[in-house]
Amino acid sequence: MKILCGKEYWKTYADIAQLIPDKASVVDVCCGTCCLYTNFLQKKSCRYIGLDVNSNFVKVARNHGIKAKVFDLNSDTVPPADYVVMSSSFYHFHKREDEIFNKLLSASRCALIINEPIRNVSSSTFFIFKWLAAILSNPGVGEYRYRYNPHSFQSFAEKHNVSQFVYKAGRRFAIGIFKKNCKHVK
Repeated sequence: MKILCGKEYWKTYADIAQLIPDKASVVDVCCGTCCLYTNFLQKKSCRYIGLDVNSNFVKVARNHGIKAKVFDLNSDTVPPADYVVMSSSFYHFHKREDEIFNKLLSASRCALIINEPIRNVSSSTFFIFKWLAAILSNPGVGEYRYRYNPHSFQSFAEKHNVSQFVYKAGRRFAIGIFKKNCKHVK
């Protein structure tokens, strides 16, 4: 994702981190390299756990002292936290989006934050870019060819009573924030 999205990748994680207050508990589902934590939430003293189906990501995170575990969202229970975050991975579950959304929302005490790529290199008309994007975004399990676009992701978010939808024309990512009644919610 870092290669495919460049500077906007980091900007999006900074935007997500601004939504989470200091010392909040955070479950990062499909955490990948745990860059949300290492670059932003660690400084905020957040209680963090990263969950990913890729055991290599989990091993690297643990070797860096990050709390992480191998986790399959299709079958495992999401641990409760103030904030549940899923970044750039919801498209893997689009065939079960309502079920997965409810599972994530149920685990959050304050808010569920879903960040999703909605302008994708995989939609390029150039074969080499499409091919490279498919390889780089394939987690090894689940769907990886489907992508949301600005309209489909916003429609999904509105269907689920999104509290705040953050998207600026031309950006690669959109963020859906689904708030609950909680004293920590910004």
